Amino acid sequence: MSLNKVALGTAQFGYNYGEFNPDGKINFDEQNSIIRYAENNGIDTLDTAIGYKQSENNLGLLGVKNFKVITKIPPIPNNSKDIVQWLEEELKKSFNRLRVGCVYAILLHRSEDIIKYNGKVIDYLLKIKKLGLVKKIGVSIYSPNELESILKQINIDIVQTPLSIIDNRIIETGWLKKLKEKKIEVHARSVFLQGLLLIPINKLPRKFKTWKNIWDKWHKLQKEYPRLNSIDICLSFVNSIKEINKIVIGVNNLKQLKQIIHTNFEKKINYPDISCKDEKLLYPFNWKSL
Repeated sequence: MSLNKVALGTAQFGYNYGEFNPDGKINFDEQNSIIRYAENNGIDTLDTAIGYKQSENNLGLLGVKNFKVITKIPPIPNNSKDIVQWLEEELKKSFNRLRVGCVYAILLHRSEDIIKYNGKVIDYLLKIKKLGLVKKIGVSIYSPNELESILKQINIDIVQTPLSIIDNRIIETGWLKKLKEKKIEVHARSVFLQGLLLIPINKLPRKFKTWKNIWDKWHKLQKEYPRLNSIDICLSFVNSIKEINKIVIGVNNLKQLKQIIHTNFEKKINYPDISCKDEKLLYPFNWKSL
């Protein structure tokens, strides 16, 4: 896998992100080590968000001039009277935290916001793109079902979507092919499903046993390729999908980043169909209610 296909996710730079993140928020010195190692090993893209608490601020302190920075605008508050003013203020504060005058891309964290508010959001995004404050605009989605109404109203440049060995919806619905036909960049996230796919079967929390058939197939696949670990297989699967432009990968420490950079790719893996459409499993925000 070419490392310029990797976008380093930085949610853990701002807060304790992820259900299976025992280390919590990464300390600043470790963040610096991760950023510098990424920079020196061909990773050229950083993925952050205004909603990632201290992430943007820390990235600004660390220095991001050698990276393509992608950040995300949080859900627009329902009580916002002046949508454009709110967007301008959020973007200004974001750039100040990042210590930049422009970024590679701005995504809407709640995709539906792009087509609400009588076109004001669309007009604003097109305006900042024309002004050169941002090179590309797009949306972060949870489900491919969000895309049809959006693409009828605006030509976006990037779609960030969940994609993993058990979440193939962007492929199965035909949307991945459609996006590539429209020359829209596709960035895959949740390739480890917030670490759930990396947990040994004997340590899998009881609440996930509902999907026993999924885990049986997943762990059988791992046994078939003993030279590979779960990270290798997860990354190899997403990397094998040629339509994917970027793979967003978050790490908890420098050791994990090194492991990912030195991932062992098998020449050929026969992936069984272990896809799942159950949103109770695929959406981590549903896990607390399991």
